[in-house]
Amino acid sequence: MPCFYLHLSVGGVFLPDEEGMVFPTLEVARQAAIFGLRDTLAGEIWEGELDIGSFIEIEDERQQLVDTVRFADAVMIVHSPPVERPSKP
Repeated sequence: MPCFYLHLSVGGVFLPDEEGMVFPTLEVARQAAIFGLRDTLAGEIWEGELDIGSFIEIEDERQQLVDTVRFADAVMIVHSPPVERPSKP
């Protein structure tokens, strides 16, 4: 199985993946990057901050860039209209 490197950029800091991880396909590596980015963003929210410029670069075994997972790929932002409380009978 191929090795992929998932490099994280968050909060103005680039954190390279020095070891890499083995995934059967690029699509599986991309899903892992999406879950990892969501986890990172959730941690930021708990700290009261969210960097929507965060992303993960995926490199293959030759350390060639093959994909980039951005905030918009990991999270869908929705804004539902407010629902008023039902009146009491």
